[in-house]
Amino acid sequence: CADAACAVGGKGTEHRKSWNTTTVGLEMAAVQYNDNTITLDEINEADPKHIGNIIYAIGNGVGRMRGAKSGGAAPLMRWNCFAVSTGEKKIKQYIQEQSKSEHMAGMETRMLEICADGYRYNVLDDLHGAKDGEAFGEQLRGAWAKHHGVAGREYLQHLTLDGRNWAEEWRKYKDYHEFNRPTISGQERRAAGRFALIAMAGELATDYGLTDWDAGMATDCAGRMFDRWLEGRDGEGDSEQHKAKNAILSFINLHGDTRFSDESLKFQTAVHDRAGWWSEGFSGDREYWFHVDGLKAALRGIDYKRAKEALVDCGLMRTFIRTKNGKEVVEDQRSVKISGGTKRVHVIDINAIDKQSKEKVE
Repeated sequence: CADAACAVGGKGTEHRKSWNTTTVGLEMAAVQYNDNTITLDEINEADPKHIGNIIYAIGNGVGRMRGAKSGGAAPLMRWNCFAVSTGEKKIKQYIQEQSKSEHMAGMETRMLEICADGYRYNVLDDLHGAKDGEAFGEQLRGAWAKHHGVAGREYLQHLTLDGRNWAEEWRKYKDYHEFNRPTISGQERRAAGRFALIAMAGELATDYGLTDWDAGMATDCAGRMFDRWLEGRDGEGDSEQHKAKNAILSFINLHGDTRFSDESLKFQTAVHDRAGWWSEGFSGDREYWFHVDGLKAALRGIDYKRAKEALVDCGLMRTFIRTKNGKEVVEDQRSVKISGGTKRVHVIDINAIDKQSKEKVE
């Protein structure tokens, strides 16, 4: 697959780069492939400590600021290239297994990961008349060995003579129903724009007579890849929301019976390293009352303010209205009476997500 992508612009064995590089090495390669596609093969060969820096460098399009030998600052290296990567594991999985470090949301939006199997013929869904996948692979290898680099040059020849307003054209593709979903988050909309760009490029190649595809096929394929990308995420919404939600639910699963106690008991039992209390709530569904330190412990490693906002957005954390200086204000805490004393707690409704899912179905 990587060689097929490389064949548009050149010979696969020469254009395909290894993940086994440093950030500086990647910057040099990115400059070399400025305004082109850079293909990085087999992420398992990368040093986990460098993966994040490499992904951010590719996406940001600018190198590190460095000093010049003669003094002052050396000129910044800049590039604008489209990266294609291969690997047997997801970037998030590989980083966590190898270095135990955190996979940031910025990585996920800068390098979109799609599971490349599960199709009719492993990574393919159409053999185009070949007897099996191996035969089709041989046909591809023979074609790109003979014609590598031709399609890319022909494409650029047509593109430089095409005077359309490309920003406006891209905006039209982003408005197509394949990419413009009313429920997607900001990060998902940013990814949708990337897939819309791929769709536009593919349709142009068809318009220029380079693909022998039917009109609309590239858009359909890019739309299906966007669906696959969405399916491969932890859930709907932005990555911060996934992290906060998963952290809270995991904390409750691990410590729900040991670091919480029934708030209705007149005499509270001693709880080692208490995180809060649990209550049956108004509807009879159990909810967890986290005190501030307990919530911070559950969300350790995640930006606390943004995590709270994400929990409110996904419905896990309840909000309350109270009057302050004659005005109604919305807060994510409430005051409760426990054993005769007043506590300020965050209320986590673990059934909220199931309730929302049922409402969507109805």
